[in-house]
Amino acid sequence: METRQAECYAAVTVTLVAATIALCLRLTARRLKKISLWYDDWLIIGAFIAAVAYDAAEYKWLELGLGRHVYDLPIGMTEIRYYCSLFQWIMEHAYTVSITGSQLSLLVLYWRAFDSVHNVTLIIIALASCSSICQVFIVTFQCYPPQAKWDKSIEGDCPIDTGKFFLGTVTTHLILDVCLMILPASLIRTLTLPTIQKISISAMFMFGGVVCICSIMMILEGVWYDSHSNDVMWLETGPANWSAVEINLSIITACLPLLRPIFHFASCGFRSVHPKSREAQRNQAYKSNSISAFRHYARPDSVRQLGDLDELERDTLIHGQGTGPETKISSDSRCDPRRQNDLVDKVEGIRVTSALDFMVSQAA
Repeated sequence: METRQAECYAAVTVTLVAATIALCLRLTARRLKKISLWYDDWLIIGAFIAAVAYDAAEYKWLELGLGRHVYDLPIGMTEIRYYCSLFQWIMEHAYTVSITGSQLSLLVLYWRAFDSVHNVTLIIIALASCSSICQVFIVTFQCYPPQAKWDKSIEGDCPIDTGKFFLGTVTTHLILDVCLMILPASLIRTLTLPTIQKISISAMFMFGGVVCICSIMMILEGVWYDSHSNDVMWLETGPANWSAVEINLSIITACLPLLRPIFHFASCGFRSVHPKSREAQRNQAYKSNSISAFRHYARPDSVRQLGDLDELERDTLIHGQGTGPETKISSDSRCDPRRQNDLVDKVEGIRVTSALDFMVSQAA
């Protein structure tokens, strides 16, 4: 007996667990930084709830025969078409809410972090919101009355071509996902950061490329779909499966840019276990015969913002080491406020609470 149920269970379970971990880490990062939840956080929580509803519906659909051929099922065609239409209607709503919530969460994050793209971000937010409202309306009333979608005993009219609507919906989300990757790309390219750090920042935002691949696979599944075939439980497997993977990965994409405090916390734990590495970092010194510093006003889209989106204010410590050209300049995000206070007490220096640019000339 040919079946695709194993791959469905694996794909949905793995991506759902990954999305759950990503969301939990995001909320933990907020707690570590003592930052209240904002609109982007609530949007991603809503997207996650909708994704769980979608995945739960797919699990139930799998129990009823999704991923198997019609001739292997113990139920008749009337029941098969009833369940297919009902689960399509439920999962289309959950898919639209989840994918839109993830996209809006990222867009609100861009609006909060990057001042230079405020107008563009607002335009995309408006387009995504209007598109989502239209999709929910069409999904709800693709048949009138709506119950006629799955209950064929009810007389009703269903003028919407579900295949074309599916392709249009997925294509719209694909375009928005591409915009979400392009939007921060111009900012990342102009950063004056080490290459490895620019790559790591790019990777966080460009993970959305995986979501785009899922959208492309869904489009292909829609093209290959034969709406006149009776083997609907088998044919619906691809679109249902890729949709679940897409919404779960979209949640991960929206969470990744805000997980830096978790990595910071983990690295601080490593330094506490290996004091030599911490001491080596403290003892780094830069020789110079002149240091010129000038103050600038930090914009929300500054390098500091891209490097640490979750933290809008950060302290910098400049410590004098000896006399003459020997000077140590350190900029370190403290893992623990007690550690920061201890360091300030032990080393005399200037505490700077705004961003500084330094020009350092090498000693002769």
